[in-house]
Amino acid sequence: MNNGLDEYNVKKWIAVELIALHKSRGDKIYFVTRRIFTGSETLSALLRREFALPADAPAVIFTNRQPKTEFFRRIAAQVSCGDSDGDIRDSIQAGARPIRVLRSPASVNHELTHKGGFGRRSPPQLRKRIDCPLQPPPQLAREKRRPPYFYSL
Repeated sequence: MNNGLDEYNVKKWIAVELIALHKSRGDKIYFVTRRIFTGSETLSALLRREFALPADAPAVIFTNRQPKTEFFRRIAAQVSCGDSDGDIRDSIQAGARPIRVLRSPASVNHELTHKGGFGRRSPPQLRKRIDCPLQPPPQLAREKRRPPYFYSL
């Protein structure tokens, strides 16, 4: 699956916008997935191509169905974007600010999600796009350098 079906995925327009924003700021972008690493992968090249990322952009991090918390800590992520409750929960446990990207209704992932279930509210103009905290956590508000960003797949 990791090397064949990804070519048929449709990228989320909000991902295009968010990644363009982070690229324009010079942020480092990581992609983290709970998928199982099968010995080889083509997802990193696909994401580099689809989002016009540099050739030396970090490879996708596969957690092999494990929670993403430890991987988020390893890359010292300050902000994360994900479409599942697990993504949000893992981000909070790792100390990163979670941003919920709403899952496409066409997704074959039928895991239930609870928009706003972690005490977040969305600004009205973004309510249909993302579900995120209005204020960064105190540790992020004090952060002066550009934190690394990652996206959960």
